[in-house]
Amino acid sequence: MIDPSVCSAQGIAPIKAVSRVHWHLLGGYEVFFQESLARNRAAACTPQPRRCRSQPEVMRILDAPLLVRDACEFFHAFPQAKVLELYIALNMHPRTGERRFAAEGVSAMALKRACALSSASRYIVWSQLSLADIADKCGFTDGAHLHREFRRSTGGLPPSAYRQAARFLH
Repeated sequence: MIDPSVCSAQGIAPIKAVSRVHWHLLGGYEVFFQESLARNRAAACTPQPRRCRSQPEVMRILDAPLLVRDACEFFHAFPQAKVLELYIALNMHPRTGERRFAAEGVSAMALKRACALSSASRYIVWSQLSLADIADKCGFTDGAHLHREFRRSTGGLPPSAYRQAARFLH
């Protein structure tokens, strides 16, 4: 989970005040947890694409400023969204958003790319989807765009080799 929350039969309730984007994501996570429980009961051993974040990713996001956390959560929830839509969701003028991200030392576009590559790498490892299908799910224009960005981010390792190596290790 992203923040300390109380889980009960009524759903997930945050312990502290959270942003609007975070509040909407908690609602989405609630649906995801219910679907996940039903899926796990049906097929306990079938590997599925991991739609949740790993513990190191969560810790890295929790150490980040609230603006960066909100942006990461927005792009994970809406991979097809444009940076302008992020600014609208955060109720900011685009120029103000650019200045606030610059003050944090990162651009919104860089966060969007990082979130898209993070999601794509999970699908590459845990699914049998083609690169074109993964690209469509993760906000890339096509499979070639995903392939190019993936190689750039991994120092030249193609997605197929990454898939084989990760499956060999698991």
